[in-house]
Amino acid sequence: VRLSELYRGPGSIVVIGHRGFAGRFPEDTTVAIAEGVKLGVDVIEFDLWASKDHVPVAIHDPTVDRTTNGKGKVGDHTLAQLKELNASFWAGGHFDGRRLDEPACDGLSIPTCRECLELIPANVGVFLHVNQGDDLLMIEEVCGLCDEYGLHGRACVIVNTFDDGAEIRRIDERIDLCILEGRDDLGPEATARRKAVGSNFLIATLGAVDEAHCRALETSDLLFNMFYSNTDADNRRFIAMGMKGIVTDYPDILI
Repeated sequence: VRLSELYRGPGSIVVIGHRGFAGRFPEDTTVAIAEGVKLGVDVIEFDLWASKDHVPVAIHDPTVDRTTNGKGKVGDHTLAQLKELNASFWAGGHFDGRRLDEPACDGLSIPTCRECLELIPANVGVFLHVNQGDDLLMIEEVCGLCDEYGLHGRACVIVNTFDDGAEIRRIDERIDLCILEGRDDLGPEATARRKAVGSNFLIATLGAVDEAHCRALETSDLLFNMFYSNTDADNRRFIAMGMKGIVTDYPDILI
């Protein structure tokens, strides 16, 4: 699949499974990703941080405290140490979830980026949210995986700052980017700045999305999305406004 083609069909809605299928399964794990693929989402999104030995691993927070039985920063643990932790101590969506007293799944570890990509077939798009732009070894590894798995055109790398985006484009200018810095600014200067570093995607925040915002996005030539919508009522409201891509913890409701 090519991501750009998903957005072009009249009336098409791109269903983006947040952290795999975070509303029903342990977020950013192989189970959540496999279940999102099985459900039939258009795109799987997952987060990346670097282990102490610079391996990109799928976890949302900079620490392991919330979702695992461990403590401390992700980057203070080697990959081997991270693999000893169970990553299923959180249940539910981004804002409605809760910490569990016991793991939801036995033996469910923090996956590497490679392990996640192995589960996503070629007919499903990928959003890779790289949270750690200062670990150049990890950035190089992610760019290498994009090449190895043939993700150019099929994947978008999400970064937090323009500087992070420029670094990725320096390594591989073929990679499609989404830059979160100033993401709700649709002014001509902000749009030109995104285009200059190859950022063709936009993920607007929930609070910024209204009909005027969607109309402005339609004329911006960006492939636009929002974070997030988790209820049937909100899904219908945002679709009626013209939002094309919706990031959701509950892709089953959106589908």
